Amino acid sequence: MIDKILTTTEVAKLLTLSPNTIRKLFDAGEIGGFRIPNSKHRRIRMIDVFRFIRGNDYPVPERLKNDYGAYSARLNSSNSQP
Repeated sequence: MIDKILTTTEVAKLLTLSPNTIRKLFDAGEIGGFRIPNSKHRRIRMIDVFRFIRGNDYPVPERLKNDYGAYSARLNSSNSQP
């Protein structure tokens, strides 16, 4: 799930925000992702959604809690290693 690539509309639905808000966050660099070559379309990796959630103390959507928990545990275990 962490490698999944989403559209701005899919991210908006996950975070209960509007697609325009996601586009603005993307354009401002507040949520990571990339543009499709030769296109205006944006794509956002699930890991970038998780980073946005973590970095902004955004509430974790119910349907992402298991995957986000696994991401957080992996991140915390890698930070605790010397």
